[in-house]
Amino acid sequence: MKHVFLFFLTAVFGIFAGTAWHFFGDFFTPKKPADISCDITQKSCTKNGVTFEFATRPVEAMRPLILRLSNLNAHNASVKIYGLNMNMGVVESTLVKNGEVFETKVVLSTCTQKEMIYRIELFNAGKPLGITADFVLKN
Repeated sequence: MKHVFLFFLTAVFGIFAGTAWHFFGDFFTPKKPADISCDITQKSCTKNGVTFEFATRPVEAMRPLILRLSNLNAHNASVKIYGLNMNMGVVESTLVKNGEVFETKVVLSTCTQKEMIYRIELFNAGKPLGITADFVLKN
C-alpha cells in the first residue's frame, strides 16, 4: 500500500511539474542582458543586420504602434515583445511583408515604473532567430 501511495504521489508531482514547465517554461529560461545602446523609440537601429524601426512616434504605452523591420530573411516571421525588468505579459504578432519591409501593429502594456525595458525577439516559423532589440519605454 505504501508503494502505491508513493507511486501516486510521484505521478501527480510529475504531471504538475510537466504542466507548469509547458505553460511557464519561458519565464524560467535565462535571458541575455539588455542592450539599449541604440534607442529605437527615437530612430531606426540595426541589430544583427536587421533594421528595427517604430513608424509611429512618439512611442507610448496603450497606443497602437507600427513596428517595421527591414533586411530580414524570413518567410513566416513573427515577433514577441516582453518586459525585461517586469513581467508585463508577452505581445505576440505576425509580421506582414510589405515590399522589402515587414510590418506589424502592436500595443504595449502600461507600467507603474518610470521606465520599462522591453525586448523584441524575432521568430521564423515559430523558431527563434537569435535576433533581439531592446528599448526603454518611459512613462
